[in-house]
Amino acid sequence: LLYVVKIANLLNVESETPLPDNMRSSTLLEQIGHERSWTSQQMDSDIAILVHNRLYFVKDLRVLSAESWKTINLLPIVKDLLQKAINVGIESEYDRRKREKYERKASYDKHEKNEKNEKSEKKDKKDKKKKKDKQKDFDSLGDKVISSEKSEDVPYGVTSDDPTTLRNTLQNSSTSLTGANGVQGNGEDEELSPKSPSEKMVSFDSQPSIIDHTSKKEVFESDSSNSSDSDSMSESSSSDDNKPLTRVSDNSAVRTTMPLRKIKAVGSKIHVLTTSGQAYECERYCPHKGVDLVTWGQVVGNSLVCTKHNWNFALDKGGANNKGSKSLHACKINDW
Repeated sequence: LLYVVKIANLLNVESETPLPDNMRSSTLLEQIGHERSWTSQQMDSDIAILVHNRLYFVKDLRVLSAESWKTINLLPIVKDLLQKAINVGIESEYDRRKREKYERKASYDKHEKNEKNEKSEKKDKKDKKKKKDKQKDFDSLGDKVISSEKSEDVPYGVTSDDPTTLRNTLQNSSTSLTGANGVQGNGEDEELSPKSPSEKMVSFDSQPSIIDHTSKKEVFESDSSNSSDSDSMSESSSSDDNKPLTRVSDNSAVRTTMPLRKIKAVGSKIHVLTTSGQAYECERYCPHKGVDLVTWGQVVGNSLVCTKHNWNFALDKGGANNKGSKSLHACKINDW
């Protein structure tokens, strides 16, 4: 509506009713002559010229071009008044072009506005969908973390999917404990002297200390009571005090908590011993990239992990991998 008002104001369109096409040109000329107080002879002379040029109706006057009007032998004022009368309420060529120009501009602006609104709506929908997907991924990530913590195939402390990190972690966890714990690589117990500087109390947040204070206190109380009974018992207790203290290590418990790497080659096959003590025979080379599992394989629980590309094969499920597309064709065997 705003554009219509603007166009009407710019073009100054008159609200008068246009003359009908079938109106006689002589009648129009007589009306003009009476308004201008022309004489009857003047009006008859002008009407005769119109009839001579075969301009009988208003529609005949409207079809005349600018060049045709010049050839008609009428006075200039008569021509101007006739042209003005027949063009009342009729849009001229100039006005028509100007109106069409503004109409095109209005249509373009409307189309551009609609496109802008559509783009804005699409962007809002896309942002909402992206936000929803992000929240969904975040929720599913929490489920994955919980499920990964409960998985039995991944050893404790392995948090990276990188093959090199996984391989190094598994190999490091397989090494024997040495140092302050007093456990040698061959599993033998290390003697700890009461006066030895190597005896240290080592404790962790969730682990008890290595030296049991209660048991140590009981040993000294027992020694003192024995020494008070008799000299022989005193000598015996003193000789016991001079003996170095030993700490019994539970090698079986240490071994069960560490991932095993018991793999031996048998031609194109390999024999694998899991932590549960079950032996399996399966393919020697990884079906993913043909990696030799004797070198790159690592036993974790009941699974065999290819640390080269981090592929996990469940031996108790026929050697199927965690992606479900390849298999080592594992089968149980009785002899290791």
